Amino acid sequence: VAASGRKEYNLPMMVNTWIVQKQEDLPGVYPNGGPVSRVMDIWKAVAPAIDIQSPDIYLSNFKEIISMYHRSDNPLLIPESKAEVGRAYYAYGQHDAICFSPFGIEDASEDFLFKKGYDVLNEVQHLILKYQGTGKMGAVLKEGNEQSAELTIGDYKLKVIYEKPEEPCFGIIIQTGEEEFMVIGMNLKIFFESAKKGEIGHIGQIWEGRYEKEQWIPTRLMNGDESWHNAVLRVFGRTFESSVDLTNEEKLQGNPNAYSPETKKRITTPGVYKVIT
Repeated sequence: VAASGRKEYNLPMMVNTWIVQKQEDLPGVYPNGGPVSRVMDIWKAVAPAIDIQSPDIYLSNFKEIISMYHRSDNPLLIPESKAEVGRAYYAYGQHDAICFSPFGIEDASEDFLFKKGYDVLNEVQHLILKYQGTGKMGAVLKEGNEQSAELTIGDYKLKVIYEKPEEPCFGIIIQTGEEEFMVIGMNLKIFFESAKKGEIGHIGQIWEGRYEKEQWIPTRLMNGDESWHNAVLRVFGRTFESSVDLTNEEKLQGNPNAYSPETKKRITTPGVYKVIT
């Protein structure tokens, strides 16, 4: 069917895959016949007119599933998923996704974190597009009881601590210069260590800010207690009193009291940080 269609109108073709729900399911259990991960190679061999095998993901092991579908012969395109904005950050930052499409996105219209998270993705999409496929971009996403993650980017090993287990913790890290990183996310602590034997990594300076028309605008230099005296990047995120503040763009500068008790009454959304190492 795909081959016949391409003879008339040669558009890229993809298959939306209902993935295996339970590992013990045998062939014949619904859904049957789709390009689940265990038969991807068969589909690649016998259905060459289909460019992309795409997983729709509602299970909790999102990171494991997309790692199966992101291959050199299969770019990552996610046609369905839960409307959790951290999944989008991870798919774009860690697996160079070309699409993340939450199912029933209109149902997320009242989700303040989701809306502001997408605003920030739009704000930095020029960076994501520039660094896709370069090996200079990575991402983290807390799943289940995970407490930390590690990434190596360039000459640095990044140790990431998920700061607030009861809240979403995720982020994209991009090396934009030999000693410069942009971090986009929320509820993270990131330590920068040297990946070179015998050398020590240090943080020289941290700026919180934003992009406007692809131009970086620093809004707060994070010194002293905000960075444990340049020992760690604390990815607070941008905080809002309530969803009413959606139109109050002055709040984008962040909250100096992000870890004070009053913050419990606020809504945290992703922020943007420049780190000079």
